[in-house]
Amino acid sequence: MENETFGEYVLILESLNVTPQSSLTAFILLLLIYIFIMVSNIGLVVLISMERSLHQPMYLLFCNMSINDVFGATTIIPHLLRDILIASPNRYIHYIDCVTQAFCVHFHASTSHTVLMIMAFDRYVAICNPLRYAAIMTNKMVLKLTVSAWTVTFVMVGILLGLSIRLSRCRYTISHLFCDNASLFKLSCQSLIINHIYGLGYTVVLLGSSMGSISLTYLRIATVCLTSRNKVLNSRALQTCATHLAVYIILLASGFIIVFLHRFPQLSEHRKVAAVVGHIALPALNAVIYGLQIKQVRQKIITMFHMELVVDFRRKAAPPLPLNLGGTPVTSVESCRFLGITISRDLKWELNITTIMKKARKRMFFLRQLKKFRLPRTMMTQFYTSIIESILTYSIITWFPAATVKDKTRLQRVIRSAERVIGCPLPSLESLYNSRALRRVRKIMADPSHPGHNLSACFPTVDGYAFHGPRKPAIDSVSSPQQHAL
Repeated sequence: MENETFGEYVLILESLNVTPQSSLTAFILLLLIYIFIMVSNIGLVVLISMERSLHQPMYLLFCNMSINDVFGATTIIPHLLRDILIASPNRYIHYIDCVTQAFCVHFHASTSHTVLMIMAFDRYVAICNPLRYAAIMTNKMVLKLTVSAWTVTFVMVGILLGLSIRLSRCRYTISHLFCDNASLFKLSCQSLIINHIYGLGYTVVLLGSSMGSISLTYLRIATVCLTSRNKVLNSRALQTCATHLAVYIILLASGFIIVFLHRFPQLSEHRKVAAVVGHIALPALNAVIYGLQIKQVRQKIITMFHMELVVDFRRKAAPPLPLNLGGTPVTSVESCRFLGITISRDLKWELNITTIMKKARKRMFFLRQLKKFRLPRTMMTQFYTSIIESILTYSIITWFPAATVKDKTRLQRVIRSAERVIGCPLPSLESLYNSRALRRVRKIMADPSHPGHNLSACFPTVDGYAFHGPRKPAIDSVSSPQQHAL
């Protein structure tokens, strides 16, 4: 009785053939791809929704594709990550969860076709009827196209899965990595004639309408471009349509490959890989293909990673003039991070030293844990040198000469705490700065190609090098810790 109940509600899924040695690599790679899909697509939707200049039909239709890609990736990838991490030979799934996953898989794939169809219609109107584009592609029309693209797919997929749910089940093994309609109706021993007829009609209607409409629109667009003498307009139109066509060809190819491999059970492993690649490659590429080809989106992304830091030491500093990059104003900030260093507008290093303190204190926790395990002092000293001291002395030549006594004292407290934990003296912050500054100066003086090589004359002395009076400003410019004798 328990077996019958178990078999009635729980199904067995096939697993991806990943060796234990490569499971961690596969998990990390798939996780990074999933993070990229989520960040890029959600970021594109947020950017288009926040930027009023992008509230145009073409960009609003792009949001449909990004939302659909996020939905499809979330349907498949988290389950694969869980299965790779658990690495169990048997994967179980409740029947209702399997039906839900199958619905989401087909809904994502079908919506990709319908969204590409309405995007092709938008390009057709923009290129073939540019004067009527604003009158045709209104916000109301965009809303109608969006609702129809999602509603038609929802109804068609609902009927497709409904015909499979009505069947009784005599098998309990899903011969796939995830559930789909073909795997569901293969569980039944009843007649599948109705499922095959509707499935064939569903495929013919979906693929026929998408391939027919996209082929007609692009033939019309190609005709207009060939007859037009405006080379600039033609190049822009072909560039926009080429990316759209490339995405559609990738979608068709991945779908046909998966359907073709379903006919050959001996190629089950190839079908699994093709299914995974088909469901994660397109969502990862769409945001890149569509996002980078839009000039406004590309400029907005560029300006997001650019900021303006104005340093002005005048007593009555005037407000800086706005700086524009590609027509978009660059954000003016009070401080920014450059090569791991926090630079503030007043060129003081309090923020940078505060950041160093936070990092060093976090690593001090691990040093105290090593003491609890009674590790030798040599090992704790090596840990301190490589993990904590490297944080304290990062770019120390840049910020130490201008740091205040208060900030230097704060950093020195970290070194004293490490001394108490380890139980032996450690180099002070000033001695660390002196040694690194000396090393840097010697490298500059030994390199004839360095711009600061000829700034001062160095002569051998008992201490190694000596710099004479007339060259004192030059030594300051290379941040030497001592003015005359090194």
